[in-house]
Amino acid sequence: MQDVAAKALALRELLALLQMSPHLSESQLSASNEIARLIIVAEAVADEGVRFFSWRRFADWWFGGRVEEAWMNLHQAELLLTGAAIEGRVFQTMMENALSHALRLAADDPLRQRLETDGHDLLARRIGSPTTASSLPATSPQVAMQAVLQKSFQQSDAYHRSARAFRNRLVITIMVTLVVAVSLVVIQWRLPTAQIIPLHKGSSDLSRWAVMLLIIVFGSLGALITTIPSMAAIPRVSGPYNFPLQQSFVKVFVGSLSALVGVVVIGNSGLASGFASLQPLLGVAIVFGAGQQAVTQFLDKRAGEIIASAP
Repeated sequence: MQDVAAKALALRELLALLQMSPHLSESQLSASNEIARLIIVAEAVADEGVRFFSWRRFADWWFGGRVEEAWMNLHQAELLLTGAAIEGRVFQTMMENALSHALRLAADDPLRQRLETDGHDLLARRIGSPTTASSLPATSPQVAMQAVLQKSFQQSDAYHRSARAFRNRLVITIMVTLVVAVSLVVIQWRLPTAQIIPLHKGSSDLSRWAVMLLIIVFGSLGALITTIPSMAAIPRVSGPYNFPLQQSFVKVFVGSLSALVGVVVIGNSGLASGFASLQPLLGVAIVFGAGQQAVTQFLDKRAGEIIASAP
């Protein structure tokens, strides 16, 4: 919510400059009142106290309720402020802001081309020259600025929705993987005669379910070894939904499960005569845990696509 507070403060400062203008029209005065209201609503939503361990907190995290509502109000305030800015420093700031947002659009986008063509010339002619609403040209620059902002906001909202949905799918994957791994350990614990992990008699003094826990731990270690380089290559994600964190957890948990599957397959009596000791078993667990990269590469590809679409 710190980004919300910073944006609200910046808009409030520009609004104060607009209200100091001696050429305010009735429509500008009405717009300034609505802008002030939207900023207050956004700040109230962002500052609302919610208990850390509560359903409301989880719902906000999962569905993006408060943060997206706050940004929706700030975007609307920014659009109104852009429409009301027709002179001086406020106009200069909002034009520069619109030009920066235009860079997020495709190079051949007609909205971007129009604003970039006229924007710098308008800045040169408008700065320091008081202009009333009646003296504006037929095609108002505010219309072009607002159109660019709206399209940029739509792209930003679509990116954040994709990032949130992807992060939630990663969390579900973590939970499913964890449940499967724990279920296998519980089954081996409750059914000690079921030889899920093939070991020669006397090869280990540990119970089979304890060996399975060791396999999970060493599989996670192997997964962590291959996770670090791949996660280091991911660019920094700007926004409230930090899905690379959940992505790394998925890799580690999938590595623990793939280690279990690998040990079961390699140690099957149809392929080998089982593991004579604990050391080679744990070595196989590390290798198969590191092999999670073959499974999670598709998640890496999707993550790269989402990051590439970031505004």
